[in-house]
Amino acid sequence: MRTPLIGVNWKMHKNPMGTTSFFANFLPAIAHSNNCEIVICPPLLDVKNAVTAACGTRVRIGAQNLYWEKEGAFTGEVCGDMIKARCKGLSHL
Repeated sequence: MRTPLIGVNWKMHKNPMGTTSFFANFLPAIAHSNNCEIVICPPLLDVKNAVTAACGTRVRIGAQNLYWEKEGAFTGEVCGDMIKARCKGLSHL
């Protein structure tokens, strides 16, 4: 049987400090719930805080608006290299 997946896209909600605060409250609330996978996709500016806060937990962090081109004139889009650069220096990636 497949494990259910709960995926959350935050759109333009929260900021880096709000992201850290969210995880401080969220992680204890799901500590004893192991019946699903959880993926949270915050805005690019909050990804680093989310990755740090979720380190060592079963919560996975994704990214929203990932565009397949490496670079170009794509207003508002973010490529994989930009996401990796935002999280550069986090040893647990």
